[in-house]
Amino acid sequence: MFDDVDARRDPHAAVARVFESLDRWFRTRAFRGCALTNAVAENGETIVFAGTITARHKRAILDWFRVAAEAAGAHDPAALSEQLMLLFDGALTSARTRRQLDAASHAAAAAKLLFAAHGR
Repeated sequence: MFDDVDARRDPHAAVARVFESLDRWFRTRAFRGCALTNAVAENGETIVFAGTITARHKRAILDWFRVAAEAAGAHDPAALSEQLMLLFDGALTSARTRRQLDAASHAAAAAKLLFAAHGR
């Protein structure tokens, strides 16, 4: 989802592509939510490495959003990347727990507003 999207070249389009990818995934029969988040939610602290791997994975996504925020010229890239991450995680959770198949498109619309609020 992130490997083939260059956040530096066109950050707005890159973030939109991420949410478009989520949208396609949510509409598949295979969608069961984020496997890593599910593992932590179901097992808590009993499987320590699951938490470590999940935290590392989520950090990589947050870092990707930070690159996009910096490339977009956001006045506070750290805040914008955290907000985009919340949209990402929120879309995943809403799609999984409420079967809100349009969660990613709502998150994409909110991301556009956040980019505008952060200066570009």
